[in-house]
Formats: sequence, structure tokens, C-alpha cells
Amino acid sequence: RQTGNIDSARIYNEKQNSVDIELSTERQNSVEHALQIFIDEERKNSAKKRNIELTIISISSLVLIVLIIVVWRKSRKRLLQKKEEEAKKLQSQLHNTLKEIEVKEEKTKVLEQKINESFNELIELAKNNDTTFLKRFQEIYPEPSQRLLQKHPNLSNSELILSAMIFLNFTSKEIATYTFVEHRSVQTKKSRLRKKIDLPAGANLEQYFASFSK
Repeated sequence: RQTGNIDSARIYNEKQNSVDIELSTERQNSVEHALQIFIDEERKNSAKKRNIELTIISISSLVLIVLIIVVWRKSRKRLLQKKEEEAKKLQSQLHNTLKEIEVKEEKTKVLEQKINESFNELIELAKNNDTTFLKRFQEIYPEPSQRLLQKHPNLSNSELILSAMIFLNFTSKEIATYTFVEHRSVQTKKSRLRKKIDLPAGANLEQYFASFSK
């Protein structure tokens, strides 16, 4: 009977151990399963979080690109408008400048025509030995005449007439012809004039009188 009790106890212990092992295995499996579920959930949450972050980054990048494009277009538009305004301004200035040049050219043509007419008139007066030649010369060439008189106030009328004819590039022969004197007489008058205005021997008389127009 004692042997039977021992066997029963052994069998009971074996069953108890088997149950404990099964329970332990079950608990371990449950823990592992729960842990796996937790890990899977964490992975899902992490993946969702990454997806959200990527979505936010993508949207932010897209918005930034759109803003950059908008700002660039506005800046480019302002720059183009500014360039167009500057171009219009330059075009207007160029137009005004061209008009001014045209007006000046027209005035210059009119002035040249008047000068040519006056010059031709003066030449005719000189050729005809007209008594109004000197007065008309002083009217047509007021500044050279004034400068000459300021520098040489002691010149006589005949010397002023000779100076005016030299200023107009008449040769000694032409002066002699138009004033009805001999060529030698003109040369003598020129020599006296040189001395009176104290012109150096090597200086050119024609160039000297021409300098009064500058």
C-alpha cells in the first residue's frame, strides 16, 4: 500500500509538473504574443508617424516651391516693368534729343545760309569798294571787330578796312584790284600795319587777324 501511495504521488507530481510546464509555456506564449502585438503596433505607429512626417515635408516643400515661384514671378514682373519704364524714358529722351538736334540743325542751316548771304554781300561790297564795307563787316563780325579794336584802338579806318579784307582772306592782288591801287602799294600798307600792331617779323599777318574770331 505504501508503494501504491508513492506511485500515486509520483504520477501526481508528474502531472503537476506537466501542467506547470504547460501553464508556463502558455504564459510565455501569451507574453510573447502580447509583446509581438505591442511591437507590431509600435511599428505601425512609427510607420504612420514617418508617413505623416514625409507628407508634411512634401507638402511644406511644395508650398515653399510654389512661394518661391510666385515671388520670382512677381520680382521678374516688377523688373520687366522697371526695364520697360526705363526703356520708355530713354526712348522719350532720345526722341526729345533728336527733336532738339533737328531744331538745332535747322537753326544752323538758317544761320549758315544767313552767314553765306552776309558773306557774299560783304564780298560784293569789298569788290565794289563800297564805303559801307567796314560798317557792314563790323555788323556781320561784331566779336572779331570788337577784339581787334580793343587790342589796337589806334588803327585808322583805312587800316581797319585793310585788316577786314585780310580777315576775309583777300590776297594782296585782290585788295589792290578792289581798292584801285597798285599791288606794291598794298604790300607797303601791310608792312606799315604789321609795324603798327607790333607783329613779329616771322608771324603770319593773315593768321593773326584770323585768331580774333576764336
